[in-house]
Amino acid sequence: MAVAYDNKIVMNNTSGNFTVGNNKNRILIINSVGNTTPPTFNGVSFTKYTPASGIMGYTYVYYLLSPTVGEHTLNTTGHTYAICASFYNVDLRHPFGKINTPVDFGGFGNAGTQTQTIANTYAKSVDLEFSYGVTDYFDQITLQGVSTGQVDLGVLFNDRLHSTAWSYELGPAHGNNTMGRGHANSTNGATTFMFLLELKGKYSPVPTSFNP
Repeated sequence: MAVAYDNKIVMNNTSGNFTVGNNKNRILIINSVGNTTPPTFNGVSFTKYTPASGIMGYTYVYYLLSPTVGEHTLNTTGHTYAICASFYNVDLRHPFGKINTPVDFGGFGNAGTQTQTIANTYAKSVDLEFSYGVTDYFDQITLQGVSTGQVDLGVLFNDRLHSTAWSYELGPAHGNNTMGRGHANSTNGATTFMFLLELKGKYSPVPTSFNP
């Protein structure tokens, strides 16, 4: 079954209620800024996804498998900003597939559209795009229309300079898929690290026999 999107919430160094739909093979994913302590949902701690954490020294990705269905407390206290999103129909045995090495798109003054291409290795997956930037208030990171299926989950500012953003694309083509992120021209320009991560869909094996 293909991975599907459920719900999201934006948090600001606090705790609040978040609702997880009654779907099979669920996962929560958090993109956070400013803390290495795992968030919790309904009292259960998230796990840090190490290959996608510590970029620029202050951004982290966490996940929680099979979160409790319904409305429960999501605690991100200590995380300056965090975006939490829930997906379902995920391969919970090995939820993550291909991950790109984060790319530094250059120093200040390099405004414009930035793209990365990921070589998806699994069918029925979803691609997640994460961008971390050094910007200013006049040069916010924005979603670029590189892929028609790319959906923005939000842009967060840690302080005057640092920002983070992420998006997803459901049902990308098997093989190469390109996603984009950008920022407008400004006096100070921007520098952005960007990478893509494949979230694998639940595998449904083909039956070897059939009994009418």
